Amino acid sequence: MQSLASPVAAAPPGAPDTDTMDTWVDWDTSQGATERWIGGYRIEVSSSLDADGLHAPRIRLTDSVGATTEIVGAGAGYGVNAAFAVTRLDLRDTVSQVLVRTFTGGAHCCSVLTVIESRDGAWRTYDLGSWDGDTPAMPRDLDGDGLKEFRFVDQAFLYAFASYAESWAPPVIQKLIDGRIQDVSKAAVYRPVFDQAAADSRIACLERSNGACAAYVASAARASRLDDAWAEMLGVYDQASDWTLPTACRVRTSGSCPAGAEMTFSTFPEALQWFLGEHGYTGKVYIAPLNATGPSYDCGAARTVSERTICRSSDLAMLDRTLAVAYSRAMALARDRAALRATQRSFHQARRDEGDPVRLGALYENRIDELLAID
Repeated sequence: MQSLASPVAAAPPGAPDTDTMDTWVDWDTSQGATERWIGGYRIEVSSSLDADGLHAPRIRLTDSVGATTEIVGAGAGYGVNAAFAVTRLDLRDTVSQVLVRTFTGGAHCCSVLTVIESRDGAWRTYDLGSWDGDTPAMPRDLDGDGLKEFRFVDQAFLYAFASYAESWAPPVIQKLIDGRIQDVSKAAVYRPVFDQAAADSRIACLERSNGACAAYVASAARASRLDDAWAEMLGVYDQASDWTLPTACRVRTSGSCPAGAEMTFSTFPEALQWFLGEHGYTGKVYIAPLNATGPSYDCGAARTVSERTICRSSDLAMLDRTLAVAYSRAMALARDRAALRATQRSFHQARRDEGDPVRLGALYENRIDELLAID
């Protein structure tokens, strides 16, 4: 979508509102060119051919003093559609915002959302990104601070653990703050939103839907109830599912994982635990890198006697990597994650001041055996 601001002032609309604020108005090419007046804005919608000869929705906005701007959506080889609305994101402010939705096409995707406002004699545009599905819900003040939030769903969960129809996704909350659209999903004030999302997806999770279980524990993590949800998920998830699980990568890359560097998971809980870490719901899970020679931690930050000793021994470093992987696996499979964390803290305390390589090796081997016994 492109925004085309015009320095030429048009005549002020001077017309009463044709539609109410906080309500989406749908438009498609079958309606022909149309114009509406909402919240002090004149909104003209039409279809035109783009440089590739494709039909594209064109939304022209005029503010109360006659300044104009245009938004042009993605082109399509057939009829196009759009939706628009006017709202006031800051209930204490006098400036309203125009919300524009255009569609990129595809089986399930995507609505491209833009916020536009005329403020202090200049047009400002904020990109809300592309979101699965049709026109989203109107923004609402979710935390009672007078600022409205946009609620979407985390699209990373779609197709990750089940088909599209069986996928569930936790909420994503975005907010316009200080001139920027920000993801505020992790803020504690939104825990009630995630509590409700967890309760909704829990019902389907208890019916052995892995897609719902993934969303359930993710929402519970945002609501600071991960351990309880995880224990419940372990007792009900579909162990017989043949859905291909997400894979990790043993090298750092901004693109696709190189051939031979993929890491597959043997169980749904292990894959889900890694997935939640990758997408910011929990801490990242340790994945042993390819051709690693050191321990699971940075030797440059080694502080204790045992950490420095391990860094000087390739055998101990290998044991440390093995233990890190075994602990990640155990955390995924343990019903009592709090108890497991407590025993891990005890191991680290026993290891802390041990500088003898032989005794350190024995400590590691015993702990690895304990972790591998969890299934």
